[in-house]
Amino acid sequence: MKHLSRCLPIVMTISASIVGIGTAQARDWICTGVDSWDNSSCWAPTGLPTTGETVSLTPSGSNIVVNYSNTVNPADVIGELRLDAAGTGSGVTLQQSLNHNLSANILFIGRDGTGNFLQSNGTNTFGYATLGGRAGASGNYELSGSGSVTFDGLGVGNGGVGSFVQSGGTNTVNYGLVVGSEVDSDGTYTLSGGTLTVGNAVARDGFEEIGRWGTGSFTQEAGTVHTVNGSLVIGRKAGPLGSPATGTYTMNGGALTADSIEVGIIPPVLANTSNDYPFVHEASNGHFIQNAGSVDVSGNMVVSNSGGAIGLYELAGGTLSVSTLINNDDFEYSGGDFSGDIVNRDRLSFSGSGTRAVHGSIDNIGQTYFSQYNEEEIPPVLVYEETKNGVVELADGTVVAIDQDLTLGDLGTLDIELGSSFFGFDEFTPWISAGGSASIDGILDLTDISGWSPAAGNSWTILEAATLSGLFDTVLFPVLPNWNWELVYGADKILLTGQVSAVPVPAAVWLFGSGLIGLFGVARKRR
Repeated sequence: MKHLSRCLPIVMTISASIVGIGTAQARDWICTGVDSWDNSSCWAPTGLPTTGETVSLTPSGSNIVVNYSNTVNPADVIGELRLDAAGTGSGVTLQQSLNHNLSANILFIGRDGTGNFLQSNGTNTFGYATLGGRAGASGNYELSGSGSVTFDGLGVGNGGVGSFVQSGGTNTVNYGLVVGSEVDSDGTYTLSGGTLTVGNAVARDGFEEIGRWGTGSFTQEAGTVHTVNGSLVIGRKAGPLGSPATGTYTMNGGALTADSIEVGIIPPVLANTSNDYPFVHEASNGHFIQNAGSVDVSGNMVVSNSGGAIGLYELAGGTLSVSTLINNDDFEYSGGDFSGDIVNRDRLSFSGSGTRAVHGSIDNIGQTYFSQYNEEEIPPVLVYEETKNGVVELADGTVVAIDQDLTLGDLGTLDIELGSSFFGFDEFTPWISAGGSASIDGILDLTDISGWSPAAGNSWTILEAATLSGLFDTVLFPVLPNWNWELVYGADKILLTGQVSAVPVPAAVWLFGSGLIGLFGVARKRR
């Protein structure tokens, strides 16, 4: 409910504005082709738009361009400005290349038809703006050069198709930015230059949602600055069955800062007291791809808030800094650098060549039960439940260096892929290292092996820490002909070794209970 309440001030502002301009002068653009805003004969009634008026650039033709030039009344605040041509082609385009300012309480770009706003200069101020308002409509805003624009609220793809392309300039959204707002809408924001700021730096009550009920995508490129003074959510709401709310954030460079980030919020509900939408719905779907740049989160990052939402964060490059990463679905770390603590309840994957640094601690939770109830019923009705087990995965040759503590919980799994890269390490190069303590429990799965076979006398350090406590409850060894594996526990490390054996090895090798006794594999504590 917190996100719904955040939307109310914007809705109230729109309603108040509409009431206020209900009896205002209406002024319509009547020229075709290319002409200038300050041509008073292009307006009906004749004259330039002034404060409080409803101004409509809604001609029935196509490929209409209005060049914004206003030296007569640049300080006036229009009540409502609508760019909304019906017809084929590019619709109507308002082009602002001069340093003349424009203000309006409400801005519609493509409410029912097609509209474009190209700003490369000037300073604009709008209350609430919608790009692509209704189904079938298309709205586009392009900000470049030295242009500056401020919105109280901005919706990109409200019910139709909306796009905001920023290659330069400054965009400030005082309260909320939503990309892909309603069911079946499609919104995109491309930040390839300039700065974007959402929310007030003092109040910290801003919000940005990529994929609320519809499909939203955000792409950020190098050299840009994106600041969210509040929460950033990727994949916010839940769409009807077959039409999930989907949000994607692709970061190829630049700097992103936020108070919190959530990737995927709502779980699926397939059966309820009513089987109509919104009582039944898909899971929200959030995906964050970081290829480069810096992401700095002063608070927590949550991947799959509910555990049932689809959430995926891919850290492939750049730097990611959070207070705590709470991963309830999928976090893949293949490059770059990570700072913060990690609490893992589902899949935490490390891959790629070199070392994956974790400047913090890792806590792999063995098992977590997630649920959601329809609380409008008495008693509440259970509509979603799922149990997840934490799994930490290491690809062959990927080294994980943890600055602080490592905790592997009961019923969780440490899954290590064995191959020529790991087997090429010597005993003194740990696959996992922890600068603090390591608490061991759960399952060690080593069954995935390819490309290499051990020899007598070989040994490898799976884990090394300042202090080591506990044992794996279960160890799954790979199957190799004439070879018996051995796991050796020391005061500060765990070694993997083995010996040649003439006894055929069965299809799987399990260590039960304390982790010290095996059928063909042997786990022993080093003194």
